[in-house]
Amino acid sequence: MRKVKLFFLLTALLAIAQGMWAGTQNFNSFSQGNNTQSPVTVNCVAVYSSKAYLKNNKNITITVSSGYEIKSMDFNCSAENRQTITISSGQMPDSQPTYGSYVNSINSTSFTMSTTGEYLISSMEVNYAPINYTISYTLNGGSISGSYPTSYNIETNTFTLKNPTRSGYTFTGWTGSNGSTKQTSVSIAKGSTGNKSYTANWQAITYTVSYNANGGTGAPAGQTKTHGTNLTLRDKGSLSRTGYTTDGWATSTGGNKAYNFGGTYSNNAAITLYAHWNANTYKVKFNGNGSNGGSMSDQNFTYGTAQNLTANGFSKTGYTFAGWATSSTGAKVYNNQQSVNNLTSTNGGTFNLYALWSVVNYTISYTLNGGTATNPTNYNITTNTFTLNNPTRDGYTFTGWTGSNGSTPQTSVSIEKGSTGNKNYTANWICQAAVDVMNLINAIGTPITLDSKDAIDAARTAYNALTDAQKTEVTNYATLTAAEAAYNTLVTDHAAADAVIAQINAIGSPITATSQTAIEDARNAYNALTDTQKGYVTNYSELTDAEAALAVVNLINAIGSPITAASQTAIDAARNAYDALSNDQKALVGNLSALTDAEAALVVVNQIAAIGEVTLSSGSTIADVRTAYNALTGDQQALVGNYSTLTDAEDAYASLNVDITAKADPVNDGVYYSTFYDGSRQLQLPANVEAYTATVSGDKMLLKKVAVPGDILPAATAVVLRASQANFTLTPSAASSVSVENNALRGTDVNMEVPSDHCYVLSGADGFVGFYPLSAPYTLSAHKAFIDLDNLPGGAKNAPRRLRFVLSEEQTATGIEDVQGDNVQSTKVLENGVLYIIKNGVRYNAQGQIVK
Repeated sequence: MRKVKLFFLLTALLAIAQGMWAGTQNFNSFSQGNNTQSPVTVNCVAVYSSKAYLKNNKNITITVSSGYEIKSMDFNCSAENRQTITISSGQMPDSQPTYGSYVNSINSTSFTMSTTGEYLISSMEVNYAPINYTISYTLNGGSISGSYPTSYNIETNTFTLKNPTRSGYTFTGWTGSNGSTKQTSVSIAKGSTGNKSYTANWQAITYTVSYNANGGTGAPAGQTKTHGTNLTLRDKGSLSRTGYTTDGWATSTGGNKAYNFGGTYSNNAAITLYAHWNANTYKVKFNGNGSNGGSMSDQNFTYGTAQNLTANGFSKTGYTFAGWATSSTGAKVYNNQQSVNNLTSTNGGTFNLYALWSVVNYTISYTLNGGTATNPTNYNITTNTFTLNNPTRDGYTFTGWTGSNGSTPQTSVSIEKGSTGNKNYTANWICQAAVDVMNLINAIGTPITLDSKDAIDAARTAYNALTDAQKTEVTNYATLTAAEAAYNTLVTDHAAADAVIAQINAIGSPITATSQTAIEDARNAYNALTDTQKGYVTNYSELTDAEAALAVVNLINAIGSPITAASQTAIDAARNAYDALSNDQKALVGNLSALTDAEAALVVVNQIAAIGEVTLSSGSTIADVRTAYNALTGDQQALVGNYSTLTDAEDAYASLNVDITAKADPVNDGVYYSTFYDGSRQLQLPANVEAYTATVSGDKMLLKKVAVPGDILPAATAVVLRASQANFTLTPSAASSVSVENNALRGTDVNMEVPSDHCYVLSGADGFVGFYPLSAPYTLSAHKAFIDLDNLPGGAKNAPRRLRFVLSEEQTATGIEDVQGDNVQSTKVLENGVLYIIKNGVRYNAQGQIVK
């Protein structure tokens, strides 16, 4: 900070020599000492005896050049009349200087001193300094390396701003204090002033993305990517390559796919992308072309890779495989398991091959066993159906052909068109007696039943009558013995099954817990049967139904009593099991009513549990639960395990609100009074109800209003309630209560016996509501207030006939005591619907106010 000391010079010598003022002449006449370059100038409107003269609003203006500021000032003065010097601008305080120096911080470039008194200022010292200006930068994501100037002043040598840098961007110049045109070189010249603000401007770098078809054709045009932004890559467009399919872009000719078509490229670098090709896979489907056996899975071939066809897996009865064709009627193209390469197809990538077939000729041979016959000796699958000629033999009956047609002789054998395989037939012969027995055996039939007995016995009798030689010709004798054994077994199995049927029938209905033994016995008996015997039990479903019903019966019995929330699992298990039964099984459950009773009780148990903490909003919930409980049957109600919780909630809810019935004021129509006391709860006043405490003086009971509608009465506070309706309700509340002091009222939470000699209670005995003494012992109801004169100054001596109400609003009486005084002649009149009271010729309204 620099200083300049200024002395007033004598000018206008003649005027000064004659003791005259310099008038309104302006002077720049302070000496600035050795600092001849000082920017400070002083302008005086009056100079006298080399001093600045301040009188009658004359002034001195001190100014500093642009780019500088005055920091402080020191001046010497003498007063002609000790008045106040006023600083009309700048920041010097309005203060009367004394003789000597006065210094104060200025921080201004100009200020004016003036006065209404008379002062002579002989010298002044002004301290000044260059103003420091800020240089601010908005780099828009860039940065400046090293240090760079953020301030300068008018004396700072000329300097050039450093240019910023930003990755991915080219700096295009500064805008701001140098104007809107971008400049890549900005200098601040020495002598400049003012704060500077510069904004860096940038041009994002761009990159080229090129595309290569990579062995195919149809590569799309390249793209330009801007630094810091994502580029959506080209789609495949018209890319194509025989035998290949493209699925995206790779970063090299043989690389893996790096980007999807239309994908996002976010790197900040130039790149060439190559079409990524996958060799097409063609599916060869093998068609049996009329085959009736075998199968072949599809075979995949990759384009450009040689591989062998799968070996033929089809078969066609009466034919041999002859190779593969490309159509069902085409010529052979491929041999079995031939190597193929570069398969292509326009049929959705599927290549169809069809099996070719050649017909096979089969032989027919005969063993006639002494007989003769003429028949064909060959055939193939296309030969029309034909029947063999039966042979003949003297003394024997032809019993049929065996061989290719099976081991059982058949008297008529046909070879159907479409048959295959070599055939060999043997002629069989038998005497007539053996034939008759075999016919009887065949007549037994299958399956063997209890009705088969007569046929079995007839065959057995005929067989036993044969000679031993004839018996050897009976080829189906084993059928007879098997039938006899099957019949005997059948008789035994039916007897066992009938015993179990009887046990199942004995189970009975409905199923109860006592049915368990019968059910278990029937089950054990059934399980002991063989599988065949079990098949003869015609009422087995009745056993399984009884078992299913018993399981549910036991689950229902397991629910127990009483029903609680913990019963839910058992009830749900029983209900789910019952619902899973069939209708027939459900009809067997003998204790279903126990389940439905438990379910009905559980609903109410859960409703009771959901009541939770009883609040003023619990009323409808408790009422709904009570309705649900009452709707239960007596048996269902007996199951409810938490019934006491409901009654407790009802009792708790009933105790929350306090219902008040107030006495009508005989004088004031539409006004009702009551008393109230609660020793433990705070309660809120409803609309149109006010609360008063009382003090007693003589026969007057001064009622002081302490609460208005919406206020909260504190606990253990006896009050008189004044209302505009006869019935109203007080509601418990935890909010802040009003403050009550100096209250003569007392109260009780229970019905209380009150003696008659010194207690007063609310009444309207003689036409006016007030507190009256008791004429006999009295039971005061719970939550009521009273006056006990023994607790008042003077006690019960000279107790008045009645304590008259004196209403007070903030201790201001309404005058009602004058209207309601004892032994005063008063008259009630009703005029134009308004009640008035006339006493001693003075008219009062119902509020005790004088009406002129």
